Amino acid sequence: MLGAVDSGRPERFSALIAHKLSRLNIDIAALSEVRLNEEGSLREHGACYTLYWSGHSDNIISLPLPLHNKQHVVVLFSINAPTLQADPAEKEKFYTDLCHLIQKVPADKKIIVLGDFNARVGKKSEAWKGVLGKRGVGNCNNNGHLLPEFCAEQQLTITNTIFQQIV
Repeated sequence: MLGAVDSGRPERFSALIAHKLSRLNIDIAALSEVRLNEEGSLREHGACYTLYWSGHSDNIISLPLPLHNKQHVVVLFSINAPTLQADPAEKEKFYTDLCHLIQKVPADKKIIVLGDFNARVGKKSEAWKGVLGKRGVGNCNNNGHLLPEFCAEQQLTITNTIFQQIV
């Protein structure tokens, strides 16, 4: 995916991603289904971004991210959950693996889970207080039952149900 020398396009896919994130004023993003081996990082100087990758599996990566004062660390998990059509055993393994990784994070660290859970959790905020906000959309699908259960167990909130969705 290289641009021609005189095309004026970025030469690397990473530069294209960094440029788009910069243009949209996005500080942190999690990309799914990116096939990169092992772990590493790449600095895109033109857009002032560093891209990190590290895989626990094909579906879960994590990154400890020190905050400005370096005394506090946020651990980001970027996930790509199994689809609706996936075998129930695969879904169970995914949530078990994610649970084990989250439980390894020391209590003084903050956790942010980003990515695609392939789930619609619906609008039943009263049934999931502290997990779902009042801005859920649509109906709950089969994966949408697994996600709130997992979040309740891990004391996590599905934040995109808190804010009004712009359609």
